[in-house]
Amino acid sequence: MPKLRLLVADDHSVVREGLVRMLNATRGFEVVAETGSGLEAVKLTRRLRPDVVLLDVSIPDLNGIEAAGQIQARRNGIRVLALTMHADADYAYQFLEAGGSGYWLKEEGFEELVDAIKRVADGQEVVATKLVPGVERKRAEGGPAKPTSADELTFRERQVLQLVCHGLSSKQIARQLKISTRTVEQHRAHLMEKAGVSNTAALVNWAVSHKLVTPIS
Repeated sequence: MPKLRLLVADDHSVVREGLVRMLNATRGFEVVAETGSGLEAVKLTRRLRPDVVLLDVSIPDLNGIEAAGQIQARRNGIRVLALTMHADADYAYQFLEAGGSGYWLKEEGFEELVDAIKRVADGQEVVATKLVPGVERKRAEGGPAKPTSADELTFRERQVLQLVCHGLSSKQIARQLKISTRTVEQHRAHLMEKAGVSNTAALVNWAVSHKLVTPIS
């Protein structure tokens, strides 16, 4: 039986390298490429056509939700499995709606991940157990409720907002997210417009009141 060909996309090099070693040592698996960039993941996927792409949701250049959508836009049969620390049903729902085949958490054990990869490759959808109720609820409701100003935030805006609330400057945010300072400033402006505020302090208060701030791990 041919090996399952995998592509691993995660911007944390230590995590990625360790995962690649473990997957290559697993019977029936072969990692054909690895990258720390969402944009590069899309390009490599189109060139190498792996069976399954393991994709971090918060990867730089092109976040995992956007990357999954671009990969699946070609309807090439490639399966995309999110492997992330974000235990959030909203993200899981968005990822699956974008064309992802599954949403798995890094906190799960390696054996469970191997099983998830096999199931995804077999055409099944897999979702981390703790997120299943939230995803099913959103599907039953026909997706997210009618947007409010908080719900309208893009994935990148939420990333920027999180870092703003933890006191990082635009330059520090740009460095961490691997985007330009100008792009960060644009996101900040859009955030203030959506929140209806005119300064950073008010933006932080708005984020806290809407429960949009989570601890940095």
